Amino acid sequence: MAKVVSADLSEFILKCDDESHHELWNHEYWILCPFRTGYVPTDGNVGPLSFGLMLHNAKMSNGLVLAQEDLLDGIAPASMKSGAALKAENLLEEIRQAKYPNLPSRLRCHYLNYDKPTAEARAVDWNWHNRSLERCYIVRSGGTFHHADVALYEKLVTDSENVGLAEKYWQPFHPSKEEDQSRLEVLANSCLYFPDWENFPEVDRSALAFWNQYRGGNRADG
Repeated sequence: MAKVVSADLSEFILKCDDESHHELWNHEYWILCPFRTGYVPTDGNVGPLSFGLMLHNAKMSNGLVLAQEDLLDGIAPASMKSGAALKAENLLEEIRQAKYPNLPSRLRCHYLNYDKPTAEARAVDWNWHNRSLERCYIVRSGGTFHHADVALYEKLVTDSENVGLAEKYWQPFHPSKEEDQSRLEVLANSCLYFPDWENFPEVDRSALAFWNQYRGGNRADG
C-alpha cells in the first residue's frame, strides 16, 4: 500500500510514495475509532471490532486508510448484527443492490460524522467510551458516498420488513434545520486521510495473534 509523503490541507492534495496525487474533499469529517492495542485473558469477552486497527493502519501508511471494499476484498459481505437489526441491514443491502448499486454498502463502508458536535453526541448516546474521536478527510478518487438519515435506519430496526423505509434510506438526506443535523450519517466507500496519524497507537501484533487463538477471533462485540 502506498504511503503519504506530503499532505497539503490548504489545497486538499495528498502526494504518495508511488508518485500518485489524490484530491481530498474540502471538508473535515469525524469518526469514532476503537483504540485497543493489546489483549490478555483477564480482559474478558473482547470482540474483533474493539481493536484499533484503523488507527494502526493509518499510522503505518502516514495517515492513509483504504476503503473498506478494498480491505475486505475476497470476503463475503456480512453484518455482525443479530435479530431485527440484522433483518434491517439485510433488507437495506437487498434494496441497494437492486436499485442503488452505485451507492456504498452499509456492510462495506466507513461511517463518518459530518461535524464534531454530532460525533461527540453519538459517542455519549451509544456509550462508545472505548473509542477515540478523530478528524479525517475523504479521498475523492474512486470513492462513492451517501448522506443518509440515520433515523430511518432506527425506524427500520423496529419494522424490519418495511420496504418503503428501506428505499427512503437510500435517498440523499440534506438537513434543512439545525436540529436535524444530528440525523445525518455519511457512508463512504473511499480511502480516508487522517492528519493526526503520528499520534495514533499501534496494535501489538503478538497480542492480536494471541487473542485470535484464545478467543477464536469470531465473536462479535456485545
